[in-house]
Amino acid sequence: MQTRQILLKVFRFLIHSNIFIAFAAVSLAMATRVQFGLRPQFDISLAIIFFATIFDYNLHRFVAVYKNQEAKLSEKNRWSIDHRGILKMLLMLSISGLIVSLFFAQTRILFSLIPLGLLSFLYSIPAPGIRGNSLFFSHIPGIKTLLIALVWSAATVLLPLMSGENVFSQNQILLILAERFTFFFAIALPFDIRDIKSDRVAGIKTIPIALGEIKALQISNLVLILFMAIASIHYWNNQTPQIIVLFLVTGTLTIFVINSKKLQSLPLYYHGFLDGCILLFGVLLCLGCLL
Repeated sequence: MQTRQILLKVFRFLIHSNIFIAFAAVSLAMATRVQFGLRPQFDISLAIIFFATIFDYNLHRFVAVYKNQEAKLSEKNRWSIDHRGILKMLLMLSISGLIVSLFFAQTRILFSLIPLGLLSFLYSIPAPGIRGNSLFFSHIPGIKTLLIALVWSAATVLLPLMSGENVFSQNQILLILAERFTFFFAIALPFDIRDIKSDRVAGIKTIPIALGEIKALQISNLVLILFMAIASIHYWNNQTPQIIVLFLVTGTLTIFVINSKKLQSLPLYYHGFLDGCILLFGVLLCLGCLL
């Protein structure tokens, strides 16, 4: 019983510190290399993705907690409020690790990080909690979800490819980007449903705010079906039908998690189960493509 409690505390720490989601990002970046026929080895792009994810997510949490009175009342930020010292330490360690990693990165990776970093910065920094003082494009319905899906897709697909010298088909790159984008877009919508109150206060018009929770959930399901359809066509034409099974398992399981009322009632639903779908996706692709 004591061992179980210790493991649960460790798991909670990994989730609240955003180390868990950083590992999920690394797993998908590793899966990208395997999908393109490369060896799943460590390279500097994985370190950049790991430290950048921890820094960006904790920076967003830091800004929300210290600048937004509404956010302080949110259950998702309670850990950050109770562990401010750890939050600051994570920010310092992650930015230090990121700077060291960038020092060893190729020039093309550094240039590619400029637009990704700018998009992440714009997502994390716009004055939350002050109506009418957020960035102009935050008033466009769905832009928040699009930004998240775009940054995640580019980071986990393009950065791993840039770390090597191989040349790949443009069509294959675009198809994998489309698969990642649809997956992350669908995953992000339930988080938007959760954040309806805080996003409305911040003046951010998300899809759930514009269309309602039910339609947003329906869109998430439809996009996941599109995700599985793109993958099925891609890997059938690529003569690797066994990979289709991995996408069908990932998509079906994610649809179940998104629609399960029982799971939604659990404390770690969003950062445990939904983010867990991302980690599972990466692990399945790595293992499946290596077989």
